[in-house]
Amino acid sequence: MLEQTERFASLTADGKTILLTIEQPEQVVPKSGRTTGLYHFAILLPKRTDLARMVFHLSERQNGEVKMTVDPLNVPDLLSKHDHQAWNGLPVNTYTSTRF
Repeated sequence: MLEQTERFASLTADGKTILLTIEQPEQVVPKSGRTTGLYHFAILLPKRTDLARMVFHLSERQNGEVKMTVDPLNVPDLLSKHDHQAWNGLPVNTYTSTRF
């Protein structure tokens, strides 16, 4: 977490660059109990090698298992692009998108 107030939080992966900001709007109407909301978070990396490096990094932290919903993804083909460079966070020019 890079910054936090009563109404928002800025999340970071490298301690410097804001990756995601979550904000609580004023005068929010609470949802009814036992209902779900729609939430979407997308990361668009500059190169396929960057995606391979990120998926490899996440799988190392999750005992080889990464759970995500994606368009069909050929993971073995993707990981064949992994360049075996150390994970140093998301690369410059990574784009993130959030929808609620």
